[in-house]
Amino acid sequence: LWLCLRIYLRLHFKCEVRGPVPKFEDGPVLIAPTHASHLDVVACLAGLPRAIRRRIAVAGAADHIFSQPTWMQRIVRWGVHAFPFVRHGGSHDSLNECVERLRNGSWVLMFPQAGRTTGDPHGLTPGFLAVASRAGVPYVPVRIRGSERAMKKGDVLPRRAHVTVEFAAPRVVPSIVRACRNTEYRQSLYRTILGRMEHEFDEMDRKAHQGLLLPAPRAGRP
Repeated sequence: LWLCLRIYLRLHFKCEVRGPVPKFEDGPVLIAPTHASHLDVVACLAGLPRAIRRRIAVAGAADHIFSQPTWMQRIVRWGVHAFPFVRHGGSHDSLNECVERLRNGSWVLMFPQAGRTTGDPHGLTPGFLAVASRAGVPYVPVRIRGSERAMKKGDVLPRRAHVTVEFAAPRVVPSIVRACRNTEYRQSLYRTILGRMEHEFDEMDRKAHQGLLLPAPRAGRP
């Protein structure tokens, strides 16, 4: 399946991978990409080494992806190791599942935005930070550009476009957040982290638009 998807991406899109691509020995790690298209999962996973793709699970929207016909749900479960994630209300169990998967050695891909956007990297939510903090693992922000032009919300079929997947360096949730017992203060700390992450995405976009970045060498296959 992945061979077919990689060939499709190369033939139909110009897909670049930039930044420090995570290594299998770094894991388990929570991958947190921006989200503007159904293509984001495929593009992000295609930029990761094969060993990671074998160990990663994708948190898919229970009210969208897993509300489709059974045969479609089986495809995403098998194809990208997706599992249902409740986004709106009652997400406690879904967050716990992400934590347990990471503690058990799996990588997890979890979108930090509440849903697909028009390409805007803002509007991040703190759920992924809580998961990374509780699991005691690093997280890697990922900026995906161009997928909204390739297949925007509402499109049935993709169109040709230049898609860029840019990995940021891995980082951990600060110990002060993990130790905080005051909910209001902890949420304030989360907002600070998210603001810095959004600023980092803005800087990535600015440098990319100025043509200052070169594609990173592709990771080998462990």
